[in-house]
Formats: sequence, C-alpha cells, structure tokens
Amino acid sequence: MKCDAAYRYAKRMLFLGAVLGVAAGCARNEGLRGADGEIRLGVRGVTRAVNSLDDLSGVGDRIGIFGIPTEGTTAAGGAQWSSAPVMDNVRTSGIDAATGAVRWEGAYYYPLEADRYVEFCAYYPYAALGSDGDFFVQVPAADRAPALNFTLSGQEDVMYAGPVVGGRNLSPAGLEFRHVLTQLRFQLIDQDGAFDGETIDEIVFKGVNVKSSMNIETGALGAWSGPAELEVPGIDAEPVVGTTAQPQKTGGEVMLQPGLASFSVRVVMSGGTYENVVVRPTSLVGGVPETSFAAGRSYLISLILRQKNEIALSATVVPWQMAGTGSAVVQ
Repeated sequence: MKCDAAYRYAKRMLFLGAVLGVAAGCARNEGLRGADGEIRLGVRGVTRAVNSLDDLSGVGDRIGIFGIPTEGTTAAGGAQWSSAPVMDNVRTSGIDAATGAVRWEGAYYYPLEADRYVEFCAYYPYAALGSDGDFFVQVPAADRAPALNFTLSGQEDVMYAGPVVGGRNLSPAGLEFRHVLTQLRFQLIDQDGAFDGETIDEIVFKGVNVKSSMNIETGALGAWSGPAELEVPGIDAEPVVGTTAQPQKTGGEVMLQPGLASFSVRVVMSGGTYENVVVRPTSLVGGVPETSFAAGRSYLISLILRQKNEIALSATVVPWQMAGTGSAVVQ
C-alpha cells in the first residue's frame, strides 16, 4: 500500500482488528468500516455447510487473505494482481468462537487516494507462496489471481470466500466461504443378520485424482491428476452390528474431487473382499436427478449387507453435509 512516512508513523501504533459476525438464520449484508482507513472485514454468511461460528473458529489460524488494489467498486475480477498487495497472503492467527473476532499479525490500511479500493479474497487452508509441495500458493501475476495448489489425502477441506471490495468511503460486503470438494461418509446395515460375527476391515476409494488447484478469487478448480487409492480413515476390524433401525457409522469423512458421476470403492470384510463397488448419486435437486457428486455436499453412503456374497449401497446427503441421495451396487 502506498502512504508517506509521516502517515505510517502516525498510524504505527494502531492495531488492525477484523470482526467476523456469523448469523445462522439470516444473512449479514453490511460491511464494517474502521476509522482513518483501517481495514475491517465481516462474514455475511457461510454456504455449503460451514454454518456455525465454531466451524470457522476451529480453523481460525489457517485462513489466508489477499488484499489487492482495484479501481472498481465491485468484485468483478477487476483486481490489479500485478500491483503491490495491501495484504499479501496474510495468515490469520485465530478467530474468537464467542465474538467472531479474527486476529492476525500487523496493521493494514486502505490506500490514501479516495478513488482507490481494495479487493479482498480469502481461502482455506493457508499455504505459503511457492512453486512446489503438497500445498502451495502460486504467486499472482498480471491478470492472474493466485492459485492454491493442493494434493489431497482425503482429509483436507478446501474453501474460498468470493471477493469483496472496500475502501476509505466504501464498506466491504461480508465474506462468504464455500466448500469446493465433495464429501463422503459410510454406515453399515446388516439387513438380514447374515454378517453377524464378521468385521469391516477397510474401505478404499480406487483411482481417485488427488492433485489440483483452486483460483482463490473465483474458487474455480484446475485440471485434476495424480490418481491414487485413498483409504477411509478410522476403520480397524470393527464388528458388524448395524441394523436397518440403527445403522452403524464407520470410519471418517473423505473429501474428494467433485463433479464425478461415480466412485469405485473396494470393501474389505473379514469374510471376503468386494472389489467392484460403484457409488453413484441419485439425489433430486429441485425435482431433477443429480448426475454427479456435487461440491459442497456430504453424502452418507449406506453399505447394505444382504447376504454373504452381496452388498447393496445407497447414499443420502447430510450436513457438512447437505442434501442428496445416491446408490451403488457390487458386481
């Protein structure tokens, strides 16, 4: 940011605070304005299942923020990414779960010029600027926003907040975070008691892509690569006890590439291995069947055990986790 030495001296003792306010039932549309050009941001809502302050405070020290000069007053891709940033991939240090106050090191101010504005973009999880590794942020260039490059293990959530614009005479709208991956979880149903005495030992997604990138300004995902097997965590020879009335949750969540029509899964039971389990969505959205697993949805996959050599699957969607259904069969 451009300011003369006298201005910096006068302001050096002022600490920047940014306040995040989350309303579960209603959107918060107004921005926050600090005195004397002090930058403040607000959250007007969080979509696609980040729906409580606890969700954000739990990752409050792993959010990255860019603030880049722009000549426009709307967030329409007008940021001048070749310009010196006002906030250059600033990592937050925490979010107060009670008040929503977000903390980071340092103090930041809007440009002195009345006709100069700042576009703010936020993303999760924070990564350092670089060009290599499992997680890094590609340095922005002229007409190109920074991109978060990532390699998934299945446990990472990836989010972005659409850009908002603020200035000395313009309060920015609130940030709105969105998930960009799809999430799957599992539960067991031994429909006829045929698997009594057996255990579930492993569930593995086969040939899923784990490498991609995300434009932190638009949330757009790049090309996917690096096919690998990803194991559902937390499954260790669990006795099969689930019934139709009381399904048995098994393992943890897995976050994967969205937009696919199906996933191939290997299910390992103590009595046998099922290699060709295919999971497909069958959700209805606005009365229209889903044809792919959507970003921001969390699908609960039911492994329905019918007899010793057969498993049928169905998938419903739960909060993240959001609405939808699906099914799968074992060939």
